[in-house]
Amino acid sequence: MKSRKFATVIFALGGLMFLSSVGFAVYKDVKPAPVSLQLSQEEKKLVEGATFQFTPYTQDITNHNGATHALLDGEVKRIGFGDHLYSYSLRNQMKDFSVLDRPHYGTSITFKGYKLYYGSQFNVYQTNSDPAIGYTLMNTETKETVSNTVSIPKEIRGDRTYIESPSFYRDGDTLYAAIQWSDAGQAQSKSYLLTFSIDLKTGTPSKVERVDLPEKLQSVDWRPASRERVYDPQRLVMGSSFSKENQFYWMTFDAKTKQFTEIESTETMASENTSVYVVEDQVYLLSSKAKEKEWNRSQGYEEASERKNNEWNLYKLGANHRLELSQTIETDPYAPLPYLNQGNLVMISLVDGKPTLRVQSLKTKDILLSKPIDVIEKVFFTNADSYRGGDR
Repeated sequence: MKSRKFATVIFALGGLMFLSSVGFAVYKDVKPAPVSLQLSQEEKKLVEGATFQFTPYTQDITNHNGATHALLDGEVKRIGFGDHLYSYSLRNQMKDFSVLDRPHYGTSITFKGYKLYYGSQFNVYQTNSDPAIGYTLMNTETKETVSNTVSIPKEIRGDRTYIESPSFYRDGDTLYAAIQWSDAGQAQSKSYLLTFSIDLKTGTPSKVERVDLPEKLQSVDWRPASRERVYDPQRLVMGSSFSKENQFYWMTFDAKTKQFTEIESTETMASENTSVYVVEDQVYLLSSKAKEKEWNRSQGYEEASERKNNEWNLYKLGANHRLELSQTIETDPYAPLPYLNQGNLVMISLVDGKPTLRVQSLKTKDILLSKPIDVIEKVFFTNADSYRGGDR
């Protein structure tokens, strides 16, 4: 008898939980958008690929489930039940493929005339199983695709099976990939890069090679430029993720010649407050001007008219591998870092005390779009990964 009552209670609780989850999903689905923004078709093209979530102030900003709407391709869209950002992202990533031909990789980079989809494949429990990089290369004009894998043999990788995603860049009709690697489990661990190439016309890969890092750059954890902030990248940039002898290093790597070249800078640029953007053969470093954040979300919500923009110095890699100050970028402190749409930065800034969607050319510095956002509720413009990968 007691067990039957207990089962009834459990069943009732389960039913209540189900109804509450359905009710919350329905609530999210009918709740009006917290912001309003209207863009023309030409203006939407300027912000294509940028995704800003609108997270209400009352929600935990670290929880993306708190957001019910987002700016997707220049339109404020509901991202509630059944249409979260990942599904939207995946659906748009794969729209050029038939159901049977869709690659199972979630990462992509846009090159001139081509799009590369790729991902790492490994088993951490089987040291005899070679990890691999799988990829699908699509000609954006003909829509023809070539798929292949590049295995990393044990004589190169040792006993390590976990593999990071590679960084890619283009040199003519060849794509070059670089993966940070180190000897796992050894007393004196040594860092190096694994490299291989892909022929753009045929999709054929080369064998994996090992390139030792220079001695002075050993024992430094290198972080490559984010794949979301590159467009047809023709240079590979890497930065140290922690200080060695109170110095942060930045360098470029040429996989064809196996050459490392240090970037000269008078500024101390730690990777945690510096972002790298690569547009074709030009490299930009976006570094925060503030030593410390001037605001704190835990202090409550500040109205747009009361808060100030975060300021960023944008440096351009010039002759002799020296960084030159190009311009200053301003973003709303309640907004993420700028996205990259081809050669333009897409950001939310405060203009005359109002959150404003802005597009600025990296090359000419011109403001191509400045559109005020009508904020109906108190929201944070939280970061949502760009679904177009390399176009961010």
